Amino acid sequence: MNSRTYAKLRRSYIEVRAREFSLTTTTVLADREPSGVFKRSTPRNQLAKGIIAVMKRLIVLIAIAALSTTAVYSQGPATDAPRQVKAGEVIQLGGAINLRVTKSAKSPFTGVKMQGAPLVVVLEFDGGKQGATLSYKLTPDAKSDLYLMSGAQKLAPLAVIEDFPAWGADNDKEIEVLSPKESVGSVTLSFGQKGTVSLLFDVSAEQAKTPQRFSLMLHTIKPNNEKYSLVVNL
Repeated sequence: MNSRTYAKLRRSYIEVRAREFSLTTTTVLADREPSGVFKRSTPRNQLAKGIIAVMKRLIVLIAIAALSTTAVYSQGPATDAPRQVKAGEVIQLGGAINLRVTKSAKSPFTGVKMQGAPLVVVLEFDGGKQGATLSYKLTPDAKSDLYLMSGAQKLAPLAVIEDFPAWGADNDKEIEVLSPKESVGSVTLSFGQKGTVSLLFDVSAEQAKTPQRFSLMLHTIKPNNEKYSLVVNL
């Protein structure tokens, strides 16, 4: 075999091997190295890249869903509005406490000096035989958890009477006038069965003509630890 024939055979062999290699490999622009040299991408490499791309998209979607859930959850408490109830309606608190809010036709607050007309709101509690404990803030200013809305004006209570027969000798039914200098502040009531808390408000003649609502925020401690915000239309 002469050198020319050998060169032709060698060239043919190289061309056949090149065709076989091109069937199993693919060169794309995306596979170019920063130096400008192309690298080979096999079907296995392409499959691996596809899986990695899908996983990246899933991770992004999961992160977005987690952020959305957190945002919705964080806004829940802020968007809770006070529950609207009617005077005389029975309200369940903490699973075992019943509450009724009414407006009294007569005032038991004798001897309390006032500038306007008396308006008495009565909170009737029923803690059952097992008893209950709750708390609230009672002050003669805007910080009070119990107050009267007369039109657009907010009125703090002027005096209070607590009447819980289960207290026995400690149930003195004393009229306690709320003073800015000697604010009652935080009140914790522990009682069994039924009892009342009566609140006196000083309402002017003009305020008496407007619709009145009683607002209260209560924190039940026993039997369940929960917070309630209510608005009673009197």
